[in-house]
Amino acid sequence: MESKAKQITAICVHFAVVIMEIIAISVSWNKQGTHMFVYFTELSNIFGALVCLVYGCFLISQLRNGKAVPEYMKILRFVSAGALALTFFTVIFILAPIAGSKPDYTMAESYIAYLTHDSMIVTHTLGPLSVIFSFLFLDNFETDRFKKVFFGIIPTVLYVIVSVTMNVLRIWVGPYPFLHVYEQPVWVSIMWVFVMTGFSFFLCFCLWALKKQINKKKR
Repeated sequence: MESKAKQITAICVHFAVVIMEIIAISVSWNKQGTHMFVYFTELSNIFGALVCLVYGCFLISQLRNGKAVPEYMKILRFVSAGALALTFFTVIFILAPIAGSKPDYTMAESYIAYLTHDSMIVTHTLGPLSVIFSFLFLDNFETDRFKKVFFGIIPTVLYVIVSVTMNVLRIWVGPYPFLHVYEQPVWVSIMWVFVMTGFSFFLCFCLWALKKQINKKKR
């Protein structure tokens, strides 16, 4: 059984994430309206906030009557952590460097903009990092089965299928540079599909492996 202090900390973190995300998503909605839903960033943050809200309610129930959090909610927490890890590290390794390589921005300005400007301070930075670290250090997630890693890439696979289809049909343009299917060779688009899916799997595996090591140290 987890300590009461740890349970209370986890509850506070989960609801803090929900509050941050509501503010950030409201800002995005006021600026972009329904267009915000074409971005994996916004979708992963909305999903993460909803999972935190429900998971936080289960934690309160656990604190009050000792009822364990359902296994499916633990899986959803892992999935949301994986999706938000992809959001954060895509900014770090892909989006900010691409923007920083253009004449309009220096690399430092690009990183500052992507990580701290407006609602992105939550959707690109605070939200993902809060969910990742709370999953690793506060959640009770068993790493008994490797196949759990594959659950983590479901949001990425779904987004890739929808976004590529919408771009091919000329309904969307982007929104990310690597989704501009008519502005790059077909092989480049195919490469990016494998890169982003593989990157998602790698990050989910890292989360699973780190959690496994943390769990071992607790025993």
